[in-house]
Amino acid sequence: MLTLDYNSDTLKNWYKEILEGDERDRRIIRWAALTVMLLSIAGSSFALYRVYNVNPPAPGPMPPISVEEDRKKVEESVELYRTIIATRRDSQRIANDIVRLGRNPLMKMESPKEVALISPEPSVVDLVDLPPIVLVRAVMVIGRNSAAVVDIEGVGEGIVIKKGMSFLGGKGRFISINSKELVFRWNGKNITVPVDL
Repeated sequence: MLTLDYNSDTLKNWYKEILEGDERDRRIIRWAALTVMLLSIAGSSFALYRVYNVNPPAPGPMPPISVEEDRKKVEESVELYRTIIATRRDSQRIANDIVRLGRNPLMKMESPKEVALISPEPSVVDLVDLPPIVLVRAVMVIGRNSAAVVDIEGVGEGIVIKKGMSFLGGKGRFISINSKELVFRWNGKNITVPVDL
């Protein structure tokens, strides 16, 4: 305790001598401290001035917009979509032929000359008869209750569904939801969608 009091008294005396002392070295210390404080205030003020007065870069000329490239991309996407729809329709026809023939590969099918494998343009009737693409995002099963989050082509994305819900004006209806598959009825046929999460 005595040492602490001695040190604090020594510091107080030294501080008092610096502030009130009239010797030359005490005056030099006071002027040096004052100069350091003024320089630090000036440096801080200049840095603050630079921060608040930063000039944003002048906007340059806008690059020319190329509509032709976007048009080509859109036309390629449309062509790809038409090809996918035509392939889906033809694959459904082939699947129906296989079912109609009793899945016997030795039985005679329709002649390729009579039926084109890929139609250039799908008809409206073909598009209406196709079931929508349904992607399962999540399935929740609690006891007997179950629900799922799905994306339905032509309806929307992230739709929460339960068993018995209908979509697209009643054309489709969900009849089963479990952790392995989701089943909906479309035009009198049950369509199974596997749950791949």
